Amino acid sequence: MVAPYQEEEIETTRNNLKQMSNVSLNNLEKVEYEPPFVVRPVIRRKDLMELFDTTPDLSGNDLDISRYVREGDDKDVQVFWREFEGEPSEDMERPARDELCSVTIGKISKFISNKGNDGYIWDGLDSKWKILGKNDVRPGLVILLSNKLGGYDSSLGWTGENKKNGEVDVIAIHDSDPNESNDGDKHTFTGEWKTITDHCSEVSEFVDSLSRRIGLSSEIMESMKNAGLWHDVGKAHEAFQNRLFDGVEYGPDRQMLFAKSERYRGRKYFVMNGDKEQERKHFRHELASALAYWKYSSDDRDNLVAYLVAAHHGKVRQSIRSLPDENEPGDTSRLFARGIWDGDVIPSVPGIMDNEVRLDLSPMIMGEGSWLEMAISLQEEYGPFKLAFLEALMKASDENVSRSIEEVSS
Repeated sequence: MVAPYQEEEIETTRNNLKQMSNVSLNNLEKVEYEPPFVVRPVIRRKDLMELFDTTPDLSGNDLDISRYVREGDDKDVQVFWREFEGEPSEDMERPARDELCSVTIGKISKFISNKGNDGYIWDGLDSKWKILGKNDVRPGLVILLSNKLGGYDSSLGWTGENKKNGEVDVIAIHDSDPNESNDGDKHTFTGEWKTITDHCSEVSEFVDSLSRRIGLSSEIMESMKNAGLWHDVGKAHEAFQNRLFDGVEYGPDRQMLFAKSERYRGRKYFVMNGDKEQERKHFRHELASALAYWKYSSDDRDNLVAYLVAAHHGKVRQSIRSLPDENEPGDTSRLFARGIWDGDVIPSVPGIMDNEVRLDLSPMIMGEGSWLEMAISLQEEYGPFKLAFLEALMKASDENVSRSIEEVSS
């Protein structure tokens, strides 16, 4: 091991020292050494602005930023172990920081290439664990292994030695959240029924108070407050309400519109009722919320409000795009994205939206007046860091209020 130096650097130093009769400071200063020229990627302003958009690519993969955050030969992945038989379950807890083990790509590829040594990665698109092929390993992956496979020693770290040397002790985790998926919203089933109006009002009050304590400008504070009021209006969508009430035999009035429910009882997907039940795969309520605000406030729209409403889960930000395996409308000319179909109706929400709104997905088409144009103009107006900070405040406020419900109900 020569870290943090390169082997070539060590060898060059050794050769230089062999040629010296003594290593006094005067002699060392006379050694001529020209370090090799290394070209490293540098983030330009153009790159930074482009990296702001975290929308997955057309295959559902996240943006690869590894060239900016690690050396070319720093090709580590993170590995963790869980106890399971057969295939890992979809609701398995995600790993805590302390149980992640760094392993080089070469070593993990060799390990999982052995028969029976399956490694898994989380597929947020399909909301399940999928087997990782040895040729699919890339820097930055978080890989799940069965603890029965071994490969780890508590004193030595990664060994790559198989199960004959014993199982890996799994760190006990009780409060870790399940893996996030494109359809997921872990704070929906909080232990208490809460209407959209009540929840949105609470978030609006919280983010307004937070904005005042931070000392934001009056204009931004007003935008934050309105974004909190509108952020979950899209949960009034039929697909979301159907999922919320699926499997509920008793409970609150179905005529009321709810943002939170007592607990999960039924299916894990969103459906529309009609002549034939229709699944809305990858449904995102925050996109429905943003489009409802976009349409309802068209004459006096605050673009920052629309953006923060859409971005408060980090799934819809600078662009609106459908995912590869979405269910498509029968009418091929009908626009669709993230489980929302053009023309879907959001009913009136007491205290927020006085009348129903028919959603318009035309902003997803690039060009003048598009969602992308609006988002880029906000990025230029506020800068990427301030805009991201406002997103974080909105998300933190929503999660704080939701967790408060969970704590009271537990």
